[in-house]
Amino acid sequence: MDAFDAAISDGVDVLSVSLSGEPVEFFGDGVAIGAFQAVKKGIFIVNSAGNEGPDPGTVTNCLPGCSQLVQARLTGSFQVMLNWATT
Repeated sequence: MDAFDAAISDGVDVLSVSLSGEPVEFFGDGVAIGAFQAVKKGIFIVNSAGNEGPDPGTVTNCLPGCSQLVQARLTGSFQVMLNWATT
């Protein structure tokens, strides 16, 4: 949480947070709390979705207000529709 506090006080616009681990409750997750505080200050956060895949339900890093990134190997192609909303 100290790193988030430092980034907020430094006035950053974007944070890339590549941290993951076992899922924990929100109020016990320092990364989630720090990220939430940063989002409240208007900082855009991108974070890794986790490294437990490729099975369904293995995204373990669902920080509130953040954009999760995933990487996958594909042998074909597909189309993706992205809806971007701001609050």
